[in-house]
Amino acid sequence: MKDTKVQYLHNLTEFKSYNEIKSRVLHPKFPWFYSPVSTSEKFPFLGNEIVDREGKILSEEGFKLCLELMKDITDKMKVDFVQPIRICVNMAQAGVSPITDWHVDHTDRDHKVLLVYFNQTKKGNTLVSTTKYDKDKPVLPAFKSYPDKNIKKGETIKPCEDTAVVFDGLRWHTAILPEPGTRRVTLVATFI
Repeated sequence: MKDTKVQYLHNLTEFKSYNEIKSRVLHPKFPWFYSPVSTSEKFPFLGNEIVDREGKILSEEGFKLCLELMKDITDKMKVDFVQPIRICVNMAQAGVSPITDWHVDHTDRDHKVLLVYFNQTKKGNTLVSTTKYDKDKPVLPAFKSYPDKNIKKGETIKPCEDTAVVFDGLRWHTAILPEPGTRRVTLVATFI
């Protein structure tokens, strides 16, 4: 996979693991947990971590399902997959700002981001910059307010239900929040 291109895979309903995860996360009784910080304290969110940022597996059953789905998707896309770094199901809703900060999930290593859309929203795009985080000139924390003159806008990914995208994780990226009264439910996984 070229690191300047976002790869898409549509019609994820062909995968049993996807259908199982989707039915769970869209169920009204799925457990969502409040996190006061995403990219910064300006953007709290609801999520359910499967593998946390330190690599600890928090749900064995969820991990097995997500790992199966990640392998199905990366095999079909012909993307190298060794192991997940972090896996989280996120629910984004309209907030104070319509767009989150530009960010990079892991600054210490090359990685890829897998984003799976479980539902369709009018807004809720993901923007992936052509600008990459420079590991030789680290900036911490690894987020910048949108817009930032040093980060060039690249591709816009529309939230298309039953679709997965993979891109180079060192590319700055951000999310546009969905319209009030709606939610954007995604699986966000980083991997090597």
